[in-house]
Amino acid sequence: MLSVLALFLPCCLGVWRDPHMPLNSSMNNMIQFKEPVSSIVESFMRSQAGMSVVSQNHGSLGFYVIAMEDRKEYANSILEEIGLKNSTRVVDAIDRDSFNEANLVKSGQLQRGFSKKLWDFRRKGIIACALSHQKALKMFLKDKTLTHAIVFEDDIILQEGIRKKIADAQGKDQGKINILQYIHDLAKSSSKEPKWDGINLGICSPYCGDTMAMLPGGIKLIQAPQPYCTHAYIYTRRAAELELEANVPIHQSEDRIRVDLVNDGSFKYFSTVPRIFDQNPNDQATGAKSIHGKSDLDIPKC
Repeated sequence: MLSVLALFLPCCLGVWRDPHMPLNSSMNNMIQFKEPVSSIVESFMRSQAGMSVVSQNHGSLGFYVIAMEDRKEYANSILEEIGLKNSTRVVDAIDRDSFNEANLVKSGQLQRGFSKKLWDFRRKGIIACALSHQKALKMFLKDKTLTHAIVFEDDIILQEGIRKKIADAQGKDQGKINILQYIHDLAKSSSKEPKWDGINLGICSPYCGDTMAMLPGGIKLIQAPQPYCTHAYIYTRRAAELELEANVPIHQSEDRIRVDLVNDGSFKYFSTVPRIFDQNPNDQATGAKSIHGKSDLDIPKC
């Protein structure tokens, strides 16, 4: 999630505030991907001119990291460490103190009376978070050559133990894994059964739901009833369009709108288990902390 210094996000808090009944996990009709999906991947490493900070797309994928100014150094260092820095475009996050709510209402970006019962700092954080993600999604949709967006928030960190799973999937040593290729192959599986609109790469919910597929490396693809957290996800164009249509003007938090769409049956939004990306609870370089300030061991998981 984005820095608590500027965007007090509600993403994980929704888990405790409004729980849904969990779905029963099932292996019925589960798809087994025995081969990498790279056989259907389009031409790789296509250059894209005009990007700020970085300047490459990969095939038809667009990579974005939503970052506050004081978190850009950390975000870039993590992306470089996992081989994604030169693939990812930095999207300047919307600061909670940079907008006037009345003006957002007048322009049709915010629902009148939105969350007036919440104290101002939290409410503005919810709005800033939603605006920031909408900014990234609109940027993605503007480029008609892109089919998928991979969106990160500025406190991502690779989940402990995931390197081994990706290494197993790629038949490589852990020090030689290609995370970019793994995400690329995963994104390109959206057109294969079970077809999906989006994948949450960092779900924080104890309710797993049904297992839809087994991915290379033994990673499950599940359909959870509570796909909370928005620090790492893959969207198709349909997913981006669906979310923007559903939450403009803003009337829900960024991850709560996804839960609503999943549970009304209009959104095929799956999640990886274990999650591929976690959230860094404390950036030692800047002192900035994620919203919950917890380690991976404290965050709900399947």
